[in-house]
Amino acid sequence: MQSMGIRLVLIVLILVCGGGMYLAVDTLEAAPLKQAQTVAESRFGTDLIALCQGATQARGVLPANSKIGIINSVENTVFDIYDSAMPTTMKATDKSDVNVLLCLKEDKTVFDTSKYGKPAKYTCTQYERDLLGYLVDAKTGKTLDYKKFDGQTPPDCPDTADQDWTKTGDLPDASDIITWLTRHAKSAA
Repeated sequence: MQSMGIRLVLIVLILVCGGGMYLAVDTLEAAPLKQAQTVAESRFGTDLIALCQGATQARGVLPANSKIGIINSVENTVFDIYDSAMPTTMKATDKSDVNVLLCLKEDKTVFDTSKYGKPAKYTCTQYERDLLGYLVDAKTGKTLDYKKFDGQTPPDCPDTADQDWTKTGDLPDASDIITWLTRHAKSAA
């Protein structure tokens, strides 16, 4: 009888410790995203970031002397690699400064697949990481323009394989996006 009680106590302790470890790991994994979201919210505010959720494939005119904030509209964070490449003359520093948002959303698509073996037993799938960009007027929420930016070509698949493979290309170069924004800014001036 006593050993049964000890077993139950041990099982309860294991379950409690396991659940606590799961929560701790889950919290640690989510911490960088939560921190990045907090930074974006403090810089641009939740109202401006929310405008990215309603962006559509439309065309319009960019306001002259635009100050642009660049948002990862999937994670609701500042898209740092593109934001840091922005010329200071076009870069919005905070929500009082921004009049246009560039909302970027990753569009991961299959570039190619290769099959190995007869019959096919293994597959190598290559993915391209494109970005869908929406320029949104910060005052009206109206989409000003839309563009798909092509990602980098994914690495090649191996000649032979004894397992499944996934090869993923890099996101578009920052220079592609900045060139597009600069052209827009010049045409608005």
